[in-house]
Amino acid sequence: TDVGPTGDHEYKHVDPAAGAIVFSTSKTTVPAGTRVTASAQNADWVCLQSGTSSAFPSSVQCGQAWGSCLVGAATASVPVEGVTVVQAVGCALPGGQGAVSTTTFSGVARPAYYYPTGQAVAPATDITIADDSDLMVKTDSGQVVCVTNDGTIPNCECAGSDTSVLKPSSVSNTPVYYAAVGCSNGVSSSAVFLTVGVCVLKPASLSLANPNGPILVPSSADVHIKGGLGAEWFCFHDGTVVARCADSPMQCVVGQPISDSLYVYKFTNLQVSAVTLSVQACSACSNSTVFTQSYQIVTPAELPSYGTPSGDVLAGTQVTMKSDQAEYMCVSTTASEIPACASSGSVTVSDGTCKSGEHVVGASYSYVINTATVLRAVACMAVGGSSSIAEARYSVVAAPV
Repeated sequence: TDVGPTGDHEYKHVDPAAGAIVFSTSKTTVPAGTRVTASAQNADWVCLQSGTSSAFPSSVQCGQAWGSCLVGAATASVPVEGVTVVQAVGCALPGGQGAVSTTTFSGVARPAYYYPTGQAVAPATDITIADDSDLMVKTDSGQVVCVTNDGTIPNCECAGSDTSVLKPSSVSNTPVYYAAVGCSNGVSSSAVFLTVGVCVLKPASLSLANPNGPILVPSSADVHIKGGLGAEWFCFHDGTVVARCADSPMQCVVGQPISDSLYVYKFTNLQVSAVTLSVQACSACSNSTVFTQSYQIVTPAELPSYGTPSGDVLAGTQVTMKSDQAEYMCVSTTASEIPACASSGSVTVSDGTCKSGEHVVGASYSYVINTATVLRAVACMAVGGSSSIAEARYSVVAAPV
């Protein structure tokens, strides 16, 4: 068999330089916390540096030994938080490094909840707040916060700003389930969830109330005080210092604790002409606003007096009856009739008439006696009420000769 010629051959392998850097996402806006990975064709490793500004002291640079970097770190990924500038280069040994690539990423921040205003709610906690209180949710400036109240994850189609003020409300103390995301350039952050227990507590109320100032009341009047919806107790006080609930059940910092849902306050026997009442509804989860009302106590009309006492009088004698400060009087001149004011004891404006008897305008009245007569009179005031009935009996006698 013939054998052909033999000889030596030399083969050379050329290791190419690393290719251009490619990042794991083409988007420059990503949810905060996203790890961006850099890679390059033919690279044996990647050198990378990151910061909040592109003004790096030196450009990233590969080292001479495998896996080493003269500038930067031998890592291929970095988390994006806020504005993150990433500079990377692919390294090959012995092929050499590729082109340096610099890209700025923006991380869409997760929003945070605040209650009370300015106090951040710790992550993964549930809170209980008063009905219609302000709950704030806020994300970074320049972003938009989107919120749902049924636990579903919101999209970024809402219109708004970086802050949203929520008012959790419930009619049955049921929780509200919030989910919020931050949005920028159509990209949302991961969702932040919060379960809010709503404490329904309405203010206590007074049966006689006027937001425009003091109320005139007779000393015989009563004020009915009712605890608001959701109240476990309420604090009541009559004085210039307003009632205030304590943190402990059935305790008040100021005022008297009342457990009944309805309480009656009486003005009878008060030694003052004015009083201020205040009441606050209390519960373990919240306290209501304080309801305050001032009252001017008006005494009943003064008992009418007669200028001529009961007894024998001459025909034609004029008898004057009067009650200082009375608005009107009701008078009867027959033994069978009992006079009565139309609105005795009322706290509304009287119509100035009498239930029975003759209506007399003013605080005095004169009557001429010509026959045996029984006079009765009651003084009337729109506020303060009527006086007792004053009676006088007269007999007519002949003049002495």
